[in-house]
Amino acid sequence: MSIFNFFKRKNDPAEKLRRDPKLKFVMWEMELEFLQKQIANMKAVGRVEEANKLLNDFVTRFLKASSGPIATPEDVARVSYCLAYEILPQIVYKRWDEFLSIWNDGISMPLYLALIGAIKTHQRLTIEQIREFQSGLGQLTSEIAVYLIRYPKAPSFPAEFNGPGGVQKLLAIPAEKRPVLAPFFSAALLNKKTGQRDYYNLGHASSGGTQLRFVSSEGSHGGISFGENAEPTPKEFFEMMKQAIDRGA
Repeated sequence: MSIFNFFKRKNDPAEKLRRDPKLKFVMWEMELEFLQKQIANMKAVGRVEEANKLLNDFVTRFLKASSGPIATPEDVARVSYCLAYEILPQIVYKRWDEFLSIWNDGISMPLYLALIGAIKTHQRLTIEQIREFQSGLGQLTSEIAVYLIRYPKAPSFPAEFNGPGGVQKLLAIPAEKRPVLAPFFSAALLNKKTGQRDYYNLGHASSGGTQLRFVSSEGSHGGISFGENAEPTPKEFFEMMKQAIDRGA
């Protein structure tokens, strides 16, 4: 090996793996999870400006590295569905301390969810689409705190899949392009007195209107239909959850 080869700049192994189509999303996910902990630690000791720069650098690199067509509204709906039914229930029920760390100390919850959702579903989101994910903290009762997630506005579920043979038509579509019952909101409920946690989604109903769905720690779903409002508000969502709790749902 010549001295010129010795002094050549070595390639970053992680960067090489990110260019591998089979591994790049795994690498981005690992880096995001590490970054979340790193930022929380930096903010804990007052290094907020450094933490924000680190986060901005990551987002810039991720968006620049994203390839393929920009996500359509249907693609964004699939990101939201993945978050509402796969990612968030796991964090709420099995990694609560991590949930609180993201919410209070690390990457902002909406940004974290948009990024991890895009990584998991292999979607290319724009910065404008990322900003449409929102969060807020509220109270359902004096004892129950609500950690609210609001998703980007999504298309209604296509009526063509509600009639005879609709399920077969739906299953014939590749999973990555299949229409979903997109969520409007998710809510993690914490009983501050008992420590009990519950989780609800409010999303599109297959027949139109909205449906409230309770997701258990085992992943089972229970649904209650609630009218035809195509754009429910957080206040309406809170009222629906209160009614569901009163019914024992």
